[in-house]
Amino acid sequence: SNCPSATPYCSPVGDCVQCLSRANCGNGSDVVCDPITDRCVSTCTSDSDCSIDVGRPYCDTARKVCVQCLGADAGSECPPVAPVCAPNGLCVECASDTDCAVSVPHCDPATNKSVGCLSNTDCPTGESCQLSKCTPLPS
Repeated sequence: SNCPSATPYCSPVGDCVQCLSRANCGNGSDVVCDPITDRCVSTCTSDSDCSIDVGRPYCDTARKVCVQCLGADAGSECPPVAPVCAPNGLCVECASDTDCAVSVPHCDPATNKSVGCLSNTDCPTGESCQLSKCTPLPS
């Protein structure tokens, strides 16, 4: 595999991930592979079960996994650099365009970061989207 040791498994879409199944997370009965994030996380039935999971203090009781945030109050659950609670329970910069500033108006769904453009159609006439920024076309 061409994946680094921290994310040694290749997902079906070709991303390097921490796990693909519970077996990839060791023998502990309290750790599972979260299928949404492909990360080994603590199992839970309440927030108190997540006290040992640093950075993931809340229990998503529907999925029974510890997460960074639940979304109900992302402002207090997430840090200012990643103020939005995404559906997967991770604190991110943006989940949709409405979370982005005017200077970087589009949310890249692959990275959950605000960018200037996602495609050429996001740019004014005479510019193209290069590395997530609108750049003048060569004349």
